[in-house]
Amino acid sequence: NEIETQNRLLTLESSSKLNQLKPHFIFNALMPLQNYILKSDKENALNYLKEFSALTRTMLTISRSSYVSIHEEIAFLNNYLSVQQTEKSNAFDYTIENQLPFDLSRANIMPTLLLQPLAENAIDHGMTRDMKQKGFIRICFAPFDEQHFKATILDNGPGFSTEKKEQQAKNHALSIIEERISLMRKRTDLTQLHYSQTSAGFQITLILPINPHP
Repeated sequence: NEIETQNRLLTLESSSKLNQLKPHFIFNALMPLQNYILKSDKENALNYLKEFSALTRTMLTISRSSYVSIHEEIAFLNNYLSVQQTEKSNAFDYTIENQLPFDLSRANIMPTLLLQPLAENAIDHGMTRDMKQKGFIRICFAPFDEQHFKATILDNGPGFSTEKKEQQAKNHALSIIEERISLMRKRTDLTQLHYSQTSAGFQITLILPINPHP
């Protein structure tokens, strides 16, 4: 029927947006390796290549599906942030918290590669060199209402100035994320993406459906 056809088209379009993120992920992940090679730092180059290979294999595995479980998402984010932490010489710490019930954490409800670009943005744009304190990133999955859960990414950076907002608009990965959210919103109005400045730092909040396949 018409609704099923529309859902199919939305799924295909969303998959297309997801595929656009893969080369972006690989290109950005290769940048530290290039720096090690330019510095003739063979040992760190080989170590990073090993970590990069494992991370890329995981990314390609989970990206075969449009949705993964919270459990799988946390494992991937832990892997990604650990690699970034090493590459940034431990310039930041991070925590990942899961407040969702066990059965919900095992269900395939998390859109693939939706949080990683946001975490990447927190590292690249949230952590400034003139920060007086060590960088910190907190990712949390928590209940929202009976039909939705929320995922938040908080960093203790300065947030977005006017200049940063202009840079944000040019950020290819985040533009794709916003387009994916827009597509998801056509299925459920409560799917949302919010940016906010809190007393603890800059926070991105995602409201996502527990049942993503209506």
